Amino acid sequence: MPRVISLILWYLAAHTIAPTLTVNYITAENLKKILGSLGMRWVDRAEMDMTGDTWTIAQEARAAAEREQWTLRDPRTHIIEAFAQGGPLRHSLPFGGQETPSGYYFPSGPSVTTRTQASELDAARSLLRLDGATVLHVHGSNGTFAVDGRELTPGQFHDEILTRLPLPPGQPLILMGCQTATAAPEVAVLTGELVFGATKDAFTTTTQQILTTSTGYDPKGRPVPDLASPGQWQPAWPDGRSATPLGSDLITGLRNNPHTTHLNITPTHGPLPAPPPDHHQMGPPQPAVGRRSRAWS
Repeated sequence: MPRVISLILWYLAAHTIAPTLTVNYITAENLKKILGSLGMRWVDRAEMDMTGDTWTIAQEARAAAEREQWTLRDPRTHIIEAFAQGGPLRHSLPFGGQETPSGYYFPSGPSVTTRTQASELDAARSLLRLDGATVLHVHGSNGTFAVDGRELTPGQFHDEILTRLPLPPGQPLILMGCQTATAAPEVAVLTGELVFGATKDAFTTTTQQILTTSTGYDPKGRPVPDLASPGQWQPAWPDGRSATPLGSDLITGLRNNPHTTHLNITPTHGPLPAPPPDHHQMGPPQPAVGRRSRAWS
């Protein structure tokens, strides 16, 4: 097993766009030593997590794997080019933002633990790409956005974040956050694009659904969608025209609503990243929950 650890770490570090790589719940003593030799350090001894800079891990793990006589296949071309310039793939995203297959993820702030942020990012990356739309995974609450420890108004969110993203013109935006329907009309006016927001809490699920409902809790205290209390995905047009809500399931609504089918927003088919272990929510603070599922706040 020790012989393949460097190979696994190199593969993960060389093929990710994340600036850091974290390994959770490390119990084996030999694994602790190996990860330390590859540039990782303790971030939470109580949770037994180690983390490190992606670029450093990729270089150290590559050297270790080659010493073990592994033949390595270079990662994607744009990753190689980024590494050649001295670091992992970065697009100078504001407020610690990260690219995802569906769009962009923005953490709520430094108060969020490394493990929670990693869980959120995994959930954002597991969401299938929607061709024809950009999904913005961002924490929302009552018309504002929680980003990097700040509470941004729709105007600030537009000026400080959206104007710095390479958003395709004419492509709708999906605000994947709780209670974002309140902010969506102003964002639509400022961007000149169609914007979708949630009237209640927002969830991604292991079955690739994008739901808005009230929040319930399972027997272990983990947040789950309350399907008995659904919300609506509300479109907001930049010209202020009235729009028919799409229901609580965004994908189904986009597919079946006659007012949105012409947009040709379609889920990507084919192999998808492994989904997160449970439902994930982006919204206001929630009561404490179990380890495997996080309330995104």
